[in-house]
Amino acid sequence: MRKYSNQEVHPEARRVIKYNLLWCNNDNAEILSDKNIFTLKTGHPVIITSRHFHQLRSVEGELTALEFTLEFFSKSDSDIQPIFHNGLFCHLGMNEIIRVYN
Repeated sequence: MRKYSNQEVHPEARRVIKYNLLWCNNDNAEILSDKNIFTLKTGHPVIITSRHFHQLRSVEGELTALEFTLEFFSKSDSDIQPIFHNGLFCHLGMNEIIRVYN
């Protein structure tokens, strides 16, 4: 887990071989992912699937980043399919903001 606060965080986009969940704790954050810019508001997460380019462009307030390896989700090759059907990482090439309502 990493926390980012009130800063511009990455000068260049990067590709990570991990599954990422980025959560805006308060204020807002701007994230570039595969040519899409996401503006997160307080309480909104975005999912970045493995091997996608992404860049944390700015954080006002606080952002929490969680990174998971494929091994976290599956113990063998036969367990891989559920990761794409669990509702988080099923977007097959698309990253999206998940709306959280109180």
